[in-house]
Amino acid sequence: MQAVHIAILDVDNCASYDLNLTEAWRQNRAIKVHIYSDFDTLEVRGKRFFVKDSTLLGHIASAIKSLKDAKANDVKLLVLPIHKPTIKTLLTLLIAKWYALNCAVVGFDTAFVHTKRDFFYRWACNHLLSHFVVHSRFIHTQLLPKYPKVRFIKHGYTAPTNAQPREMLRMKLKFDKAIHYLLFSVETIEQHHGVDLLLETLCDRFHLIVIGTFANDSLKNSFELLARELRIAQHITFWNDEATQTMLWGACDAMVFPFVQSYRNEYILEAMSHALPVIASNIPIHEELITHQLNGLLFEKGNVQSLKEVLNYFWEYKYLATDLPKEALKMIRDYYNWQETTKGYLKLIA
Repeated sequence: MQAVHIAILDVDNCASYDLNLTEAWRQNRAIKVHIYSDFDTLEVRGKRFFVKDSTLLGHIASAIKSLKDAKANDVKLLVLPIHKPTIKTLLTLLIAKWYALNCAVVGFDTAFVHTKRDFFYRWACNHLLSHFVVHSRFIHTQLLPKYPKVRFIKHGYTAPTNAQPREMLRMKLKFDKAIHYLLFSVETIEQHHGVDLLLETLCDRFHLIVIGTFANDSLKNSFELLARELRIAQHITFWNDEATQTMLWGACDAMVFPFVQSYRNEYILEAMSHALPVIASNIPIHEELITHQLNGLLFEKGNVQSLKEVLNYFWEYKYLATDLPKEALKMIRDYYNWQETTKGYLKLIA
């Protein structure tokens, strides 16, 4: 059987996703892989064609070179993973349209379609894309009425193989043995992430480690003011040391997601892949991945008392610290692996 040509064009610095997906494609004999990017990776055709951080004119020239190569190699599907669409993304799609390439944009965070510019995104999806890929069934259901080209494909994740023993990591990070450490980690902390809920649960037994930057100064000031009012500032650490951030995944007791709403689920999948117990609000995008008391714990969104009860339950039943991650890793291994993701992309071509 002749191999089908599929390509990734990196427009938004999604290196980890691109590399994992590319490696999964390479293991499938039915796929001939192409990747257009400027980061170092395995020897894949065209990897240095596309320079995403160049000037606008440089970007256009680079995109033309990449997409011309994709056309010449009869690429059946061009995948563009993005976090937030930009003018460069639009120009890339217009050039791809000129070359009559079938494009599938991957929307990790689909909050942008709920903004006042929704009409613009609908036009782009309906006229420039072949497929709009999302990694959540819930998001797929929500978008389908307005975005008929939306497709659901499971997000792949791979469990790290070089994890260090938990006690060793806690000792390296100088954690107190008598304290439970909760981890909250996002790229940008927004109002809907519910960090104020976390503050109201803190006490002498719990310590919150926060990774991420606030979306604006107003939100940061509100957070700091509430911490002072509750007198819990000593129970919060903002972790900015990138060199040791990965150690927190193995050292903390649990990852907490108090989101009031969310448009992405890879945060939970990443925590699960690191064998970290997950405690999350019962919003639909979380319930899609978490079965309460099997592979994680759920609490009522926006309810401080519910979160306190779930935290107390987690600390009381010690076996949950090992049983929940074990089931979570099993789910990722069986249903949310890169091979499943590859099957999803192949279906777009069939």
